Amino acid sequence: MCGAIIVSTGFQEGMLANQTPIITFQHVPEFTSISTITQILSNKLEKMKLEVLASKKWSEYSSEAWKVMFARLENASQTQPLAIDKMNINTKNSALPMSGMSASASGFSIMFVMMMMMSVTGTILEARKNGVWYRMLATPASRFEISTGYLLSFFLIGWIQFGVLMIFTHFLFDVNWGDPVAVILLVSALLFAVVGLGLLNAGMVNTVEQQASIGNLIVVSTCMVSGVYWPIEIEPVFMQKIAEFLPQTWAMRGFTDLVANGGTLLDVLDNVAILLAFALLFLFFGMSRIRFE
Repeated sequence: MCGAIIVSTGFQEGMLANQTPIITFQHVPEFTSISTITQILSNKLEKMKLEVLASKKWSEYSSEAWKVMFARLENASQTQPLAIDKMNINTKNSALPMSGMSASASGFSIMFVMMMMMSVTGTILEARKNGVWYRMLATPASRFEISTGYLLSFFLIGWIQFGVLMIFTHFLFDVNWGDPVAVILLVSALLFAVVGLGLLNAGMVNTVEQQASIGNLIVVSTCMVSGVYWPIEIEPVFMQKIAEFLPQTWAMRGFTDLVANGGTLLDVLDNVAILLAFALLFLFFGMSRIRFE
């Protein structure tokens, strides 16, 4: 056995009180996958909190026990979602419609990469905690060189993960991602925006635990609104307006143009430009929040 998950007493009472129970992972020193286990536990905990909150609200209106709805939500999360085919009729040359698998591949690739980036950018906090950050500042390297090195490493990690997801979905599920040049530019713009958002999140917290918790909350909630999990057209109008200010929305529109409509680079230039605008905004505020002392 390489480790054990320890759940604090009063776990259910804390969830019902909308509190975050303490869950720790005790592991042997040579265990190297601690970040993966921590990420999975954090995701499961956030999902459970949302389900408990929804069950309590349902219980208030229905006068039934919250456990009834909680069991339904648990069962529903294990069922296979319905495949939704979308056909866009516009002036563009239409190719294949956006199948359920293509939409899932695009959306969940975005979500997984965002979760990874939110976790990876926490290495700055780890470096500050372990003293590595201060030793780097003592070297002849400038602050610009140090920050650029971090940015490029985060960008490269994101591209490796997204590239692996694209290759697997292409060969296993026959997902055609479209024009390679357009895909490269669209994914690169998205990754810069996600890295900037991760740095902004890391600059606003003090610990890795806070960074992971807030990062997961940001990713899950914004992916819900931006049409990553389901078509944005089924959402209320006010949520669709909020989605206009989220980078995932423009990335999904770009992938829809490429995958469903057989679009080219010219068709996604507007989406790339907006994603780069998000990237510049997030990077500016994110870098300004990083303390170089």
